Amino acid sequence: MVESGLPPTDHESQFYEEAQVALPLPTEQPTSLDGLLTGLRRQRVRLRTDQQIAEWSAQ
Repeated sequence: MVESGLPPTDHESQFYEEAQVALPLPTEQPTSLDGLLTGLRRQRVRLRTDQQIAEWSAQ
């Protein structure tokens, strides 16, 4: 999974399995942290564009 040098935990494996189902992850990096962040950004753009959901600010 993530390139930490440690074996993945059960929760980490489950996290990436669920992320692969829920997010548009890049096929070349589906289980890397960079791939996950790319998928989150793509989902954010898709929601903003398709559903016209306003950006949220914590200010």
